[in-house]
Formats: sequence, C-alpha cells, structure tokens
Amino acid sequence: GVWAPASATTKYGSIEVDTTYPFGDSANVTVRGAEGIKNIFLRIPAWSVGTTVSGAPGTPKNGTFFKIPVTPGVHSFQVQFSAEIRIETDGFLTADSGVQVGVDRANGDLPGQPTPGTTAEACREACQANADCVAWAFDSCANSNPSCWLKGDLVAPATKSCRTSGAVAYDSRSYSVHRGALLYSLPLGLNYTLTHTYYNESKDYEVRPTTAWAFALDADPTNPSAQLSFVSDGGYVPGAAPFNQTGWPNHIEASLLPLDGWTMLYNSAAVPPASPACASGRCGAAQKAALVPHGGTVLRIGDFPLAHWPRESREVVV
Repeated sequence: GVWAPASATTKYGSIEVDTTYPFGDSANVTVRGAEGIKNIFLRIPAWSVGTTVSGAPGTPKNGTFFKIPVTPGVHSFQVQFSAEIRIETDGFLTADSGVQVGVDRANGDLPGQPTPGTTAEACREACQANADCVAWAFDSCANSNPSCWLKGDLVAPATKSCRTSGAVAYDSRSYSVHRGALLYSLPLGLNYTLTHTYYNESKDYEVRPTTAWAFALDADPTNPSAQLSFVSDGGYVPGAAPFNQTGWPNHIEASLLPLDGWTMLYNSAAVPPASPACASGRCGAAQKAALVPHGGTVLRIGDFPLAHWPRESREVVV
C-alpha cells in the first residue's frame, strides 16, 4: 500500500487516512470495523527505522506490513515515521591496484607535488591518507632524494622504467540526497523557447537552464546530517498542488562546490565526475544551496559527485 490521504469502504467496514505524507512524517488512521473484520495491515517503509504506531500492540518493523488485530467498532492509530536524511549511491567502487613496478601514472598531480619519498609503499600510504588522492607514482630509481607524486585524477597507467605506481580504491558512483520517501534535487533557473505551435494552441518548448548546475556535494554519506539540514517551510498546505514548482513545503540545506569539468552530453548533464571531485583544485568555494522535492522541479540536478572522500568509503570495495 502507498501512504496518502485517502478513505475506502469495504464489506468489513471503512478506513480513513489523514496525512500530509510524503511531506509530513505522521498519519492518523481511523478504522470503523464491521462484522467479520479481524486485522488491518499498515505498510512500514524500509527507510523508516523506528516507526511507532500508537494504539496498536507490538513493534513495527521497517520494510514490512504491520499486522494489527481489530474488532468491530471504531479504532484509531497514530503512525509516526522515522524520517532521517540519507545519501544513496548509484555506480561502483574499484579496488586498490596495489604496488605496480615499472608502471607510471603521468599528470593529474595534486598541488605541491612531488613530495620527498622514501619507499613506494610509503608513497602509497601517503595517498591513502590524503582524502583527495586517487593514485600515486614513485621514482624508484633515484639513489638519493626519491620523489612521490600524489594524483587527484585517475590517469591511465603506462609502462615506464624507474617508476612504481598504483591507484587506491576509486569511486565512480553518483550520490543523491533523500529524506523519507522523497528525493531532493537542486532546482535550476529556466528559460523557455517556443519551438512549435499546434492546433488548439498546444505548444512545444525548449527549456534550458539559466543558473549553474555543475556542483559537487560536500557531505559524508556515513553521517549526512553533519552537513545537511532539513528545513520545514510550513509543510504541505491541503489543497495546494503537491509538487508545485515554487513554494515547496520543505527543503534540505546543503553545501555545494562549483565543479570545473562537468559538461553536458546529448543536451543533458554528462555522467557525474568521479569522487573526490574537488581534487587538483577543480572546485570553487563552497556555497549554500536549497535542495527541494524532486517532483517539484522542471530542470534539476539530483545526482552529484562527492566533493571529498570520507576515509570509510575506501574500505568498501564492490
């Protein structure tokens, strides 16, 4: 079942759901049971860990239907969902390549390279300790003052004597921001160009963005609420268009960094760059932005690369 303000009548009685879901986090369920009624079942969303249902015995489990025994008569249940900001991913992580002798990875250096190195393994460990490093190269033939280069780009490996290099776990996933049942996206400014008029004034328009859209998300997927904040803008007003393009019921305040090099492909945003996207000085200064319910937008960015790479994500290889 899908949560929504609704009512229904069957031979076992009637049920009424009063809620502003998915913009609100609660629902009041009233059951007027007729003869023969035994149970009702309430769907508990998978994301709602810790849902409570007042007036019902037992503890609901997320991702299941919660069974409530009922008898003929009037019964009221208050459902409180547990909606937390979360970050979901799409894509994959690649494994650490290890130490590759006789292999170089040219270009893509982080600022301040090279740095003094002692061994290839020490160079690799320095890369693993740097949140913006995705690859490294070491001058393995220098008898004195060997150098270590830390890379912000996963440049292609090439055979070369006197070089030892490698790539650490590499994140090519995109990241999206969710709360409850809703995806939150960055709305873009709109420019409409009329391209064709049909019979009865039906029209085609070309819509292009008038505001910047290439950003990296400054957030930690393991602790989204540290940088992302949910803001209620008065909540949903009954009778209003549920996914209007202005006057959104709520939003999520995020920190975004302008990202150089994320381009368009086939009149749409290309695949988001790999994370961490802000290595090698590719990002501008962080700026606050409002992410709004995805359905209330025309043009939007809903998938982002991460600006920086939390240490925990390097330990998970898919």
